[in-house]
Amino acid sequence: MVKPVPRESVQKRHLTPVRLWDPIKKQFVDTGQASGKTKATGAVDTYSFDSDLSKGVLITGLEEMIPNPYKDMDWLEVKMQQALSDKWENFTT
Repeated sequence: MVKPVPRESVQKRHLTPVRLWDPIKKQFVDTGQASGKTKATGAVDTYSFDSDLSKGVLITGLEEMIPNPYKDMDWLEVKMQQALSDKWENFTT
């Protein structure tokens, strides 16, 4: 799964309000939130990878193991090393 990085749309699509259908009022109601969309409705992205024909596999780079430098570190050590605020403590459990 590929998730886009949040950004502003040049066409300001990210500011489009989110509207939901209210079956009681029989009309669309604004939720007060922006959609955050950066593409037109129905627009798609296509991702392709090179293939290794001798092995019959795609070359994605996903088979490469990346070491996690924080794996065996204590939370306070990571916090100090990266100068993290106290807001990050909620994500440690």
